[in-house]
Amino acid sequence: MDLALLNLVGDYAQIVERGKFDAREWSARISLQQSYLPVLGGIRGTDIAGNVIYGSATGDRAGANLSDRDYFIWHRDNPDSGLSISKPVLSRVTGEWVLLLSRRLAGRSGNFAGITVARLTLTHFHSESNLQEIVCAALFRHGDRFRSLSPS
Repeated sequence: MDLALLNLVGDYAQIVERGKFDAREWSARISLQQSYLPVLGGIRGTDIAGNVIYGSATGDRAGANLSDRDYFIWHRDNPDSGLSISKPVLSRVTGEWVLLLSRRLAGRSGNFAGITVARLTLTHFHSESNLQEIVCAALFRHGDRFRSLSPS
């Protein structure tokens, strides 16, 4: 999942570097990464103000804004921020309980330009068909620290 976000950060930088941002191309690249990871409930992108305007999926609510979410603020205020994994939150885009993985997007001069965010629904963890996938590796957030578990 993080590799998809890293790819999107790189794709965003390539598009921005051309000097004229193409929102349709950016959304197409988000959709392509989403197609590689059907386990995700969606991958989206925000603008600098936190408006979710890139990427789409059936059931998304229009007009979602993430500017007050802790992960958005963390990326906005920390140029060297890496991967953020949220605590379980109620998605403003779908209305489902989710974990959100996000990365910072930067403009041409390195300034904050928004985030790209991948959504993993909590119902995914309750499905027996997904048990093998979940048992292989798990990442847990405990406060500001992450713990990784895998079978031995």
